[in-house]
Amino acid sequence: MRVLHTADWHLGHSLAGFSRAYEHGRFLDWLGDRVEETRPDALVIAGDIFDHQNPAAEAQAAFYRFLAGIGRRRPGLTVVVVAGNHDGAQRLQAPAEILRALDVHVVGHVRRDADGRLSAAHMLVPVRRGAEMLGLCAAVPFLRPADLLSAGTAGEDPWLASMRAVYDQAHDLARARLAADCPGVPVLATGHLYAAGCLPSANSERRVFVGGQEHVPAEVLLGRFDYVALGHLHRAQAVGGQEGVRYAGSPLPLATDEAGYRHQVVLADLAAGQPPRLTVLPVPRSVAVVRLPGSGAAEPLDAVLDRLRRLDPFDGPAEQQPFLAVKVRIDRPEPLLRQRIDQALEGRNHRLVVLQTEQAAADGDLGAAGAVPTALTQLRAEQVFRRLYADRYAGRDPDPALLAAFHQLEEAARHGEEDGEAGAAPSSGTGADGAADGATQGAAARPADLLSGVGV
Repeated sequence: MRVLHTADWHLGHSLAGFSRAYEHGRFLDWLGDRVEETRPDALVIAGDIFDHQNPAAEAQAAFYRFLAGIGRRRPGLTVVVVAGNHDGAQRLQAPAEILRALDVHVVGHVRRDADGRLSAAHMLVPVRRGAEMLGLCAAVPFLRPADLLSAGTAGEDPWLASMRAVYDQAHDLARARLAADCPGVPVLATGHLYAAGCLPSANSERRVFVGGQEHVPAEVLLGRFDYVALGHLHRAQAVGGQEGVRYAGSPLPLATDEAGYRHQVVLADLAAGQPPRLTVLPVPRSVAVVRLPGSGAAEPLDAVLDRLRRLDPFDGPAEQQPFLAVKVRIDRPEPLLRQRIDQALEGRNHRLVVLQTEQAAADGDLGAAGAVPTALTQLRAEQVFRRLYADRYAGRDPDPALLAAFHQLEEAARHGEEDGEAGAAPSSGTGADGAADGATQGAAARPADLLSGVGV
């Protein structure tokens, strides 16, 4: 069985307000060509199809246009789509019945039978060539608290035990199905999670806590399936040193610090009980990402301005203009900094999406020794919270439980205006934590109570 594995499209994404629709369109055209050229039996999209739980009409149109086109270009292709943490699970799954007629199988959330076990009919997707069964896919989406049943033995984290139980049951269901129908064909699984020991992207991935846990132990995924197609982390990488358990990574750079990544999709040839044969297909970059200085280390303003003036002008449509990230070291206030940067860029036709300044840390300043960002907009929410806490509590760091509560509130605030999803875990209280979409619930105490206890 041949599988084409991709993930983390983030349709509808923008970078500093600039739409990525052109780049996504080029990627989807390229992916359609690769499907036609490599002739996989299954296309697996392992979550975060959209950048928002309520995607714009343009993003949804791009997705469904791709599915319709790929069905015409590759008749008989099985497409498996699972929801990621950015996707609205119910919204993604709403047209599943119609899409199934096109051999597109969408799994937004876990379903269980009356006995509490996973629904094989909902989760298991057969991959066929005509009447021949080639393999089976256990389609596991991003697991929200409502998808997990508290379980485990004494001393074992109940949420991790429940997550392990999902993959155990998915494996058992798949093996039972094959024993009855077609033994000797490969089984693959999907997942959308943060496997411990893997490398995240610092500036484009949202930290997600389920039951107070962010990382899933790699052993939950290892040794069960012939291939595990993962999403969530934007770097392409293997898990636990096992090439058959891997992230495809995102097809586009979703932040400027990903400029040097080799964005890709993965072609996996699978045989039961054998290591997969993998072929990496690098995704062409349709819009350049430029970082000045290229080393990533800040340089004095005059040196950076000189670099900007020497940039080759871009002569092309606005939607193809390079994205530009600039990092400057300053030793005094520069109230006209942006104006000076814009003047140096005049006629270069680059889109400035990041302007980061650094200055020598003053005595008593809170932050890393040597240099600290000078603008609040350059700090992530967690950095602001850590600095506030350190300022109030003699430089100490917040403990992990408090950080988990903060991230729960941050997630609730981010999704506060999103439509509520059926099947979300019920809240034990009202307020900010009750507004979460389920991805961050499960802390031992209400986050607002924890944070108010430290004056936040």
